Amino acid sequence: MRSKLYSLKEWLTLEDAASHLTSVLSETVTVADILQLAIQDHIKLSVNLIAAAEANKGTVHDITEARVMLHPAGTPLSWLRGDEPANSLEEKLRAVGVVRIRDIPSLDEEIRSAVADQSVHAVHLGEAVSETEVVEFEKEIQTVSGIYDLPMLSAEKSLIEEMYYPKVGGPDIDPWNLEGVWLERDGHIYRLCDRSATQADYDACGTENSIAEWNKRYRDPSRWFPTDRLPAESTIILRRENLDAFIESLEEPEPAPVSTPSTEESRTLEVLGLLVELYAEQHGPDYHHGARPKASRIVQDMLSAIPEDVTGMGDRKLKEHVGAAITAWEAKKRR
Repeated sequence: MRSKLYSLKEWLTLEDAASHLTSVLSETVTVADILQLAIQDHIKLSVNLIAAAEANKGTVHDITEARVMLHPAGTPLSWLRGDEPANSLEEKLRAVGVVRIRDIPSLDEEIRSAVADQSVHAVHLGEAVSETEVVEFEKEIQTVSGIYDLPMLSAEKSLIEEMYYPKVGGPDIDPWNLEGVWLERDGHIYRLCDRSATQADYDACGTENSIAEWNKRYRDPSRWFPTDRLPAESTIILRRENLDAFIESLEEPEPAPVSTPSTEESRTLEVLGLLVELYAEQHGPDYHHGARPKASRIVQDMLSAIPEDVTGMGDRKLKEHVGAAITAWEAKKRR
């Protein structure tokens, strides 16, 4: 049984989470266990940014919506540096600039042929977050604070490993990642950044006439770079919502044998699938994988709308139901 105090807490320390799991599961659970479960993607950890930090905001897109720069094969770095075009194809590539993957089939025939025979390659301007999604970060920085989840897609996974292995007699881990630490909240990914001072900063010190001038120089995006460390004034925690979801996942019964749904169940799934399709159409391309509704994005909205006192509706279970509904509706349309 959950205590009244537990229900009031938005988040728990790792020690408190281990104690709660020990009570609920009737077996000893340690902080090391929680860290291992997070590394294995069974439980989602979070970070509390007690002091403000700076980050690039990222938006997750379906891979067909990803932006790429087309370049002659074998020349990505020199092409990005701005080499002059050496022939008509390269002139066309320069003119095209950045293009979304879905738009490549509508480009000039010479470019399409070069892409098909791999004499022209594509450099993604985003970073992969799954086999079907990429995240693209804004250049500008913004201030972030409070509680964010750790998506375990970049340097944050190495940071958790750095915490875990000393507790179990493992090796020392030295986290290092060019893309830095990523955080996650409200469907967006944030990449933490540190500022690198230059001689221009020292020269400008005391010469600016206003706070606005100083702020413009300080927040110049060219001086901020991804960091592979969390801020000193932050702490790893576990949100109660994520802890409850983990406990519910352990309580889920074994999958029942696959059976053919009844006519009434099939009709219910088809109706739900139609509603899902209409919802996705109303909310635009971020809610689609190509022409198909994106179950994960729709379930995100559903979870954010569920009251806190409603249980038994975890992320995985909702994705199963929504995915089944989409499949049933697609089968209905093909008949």
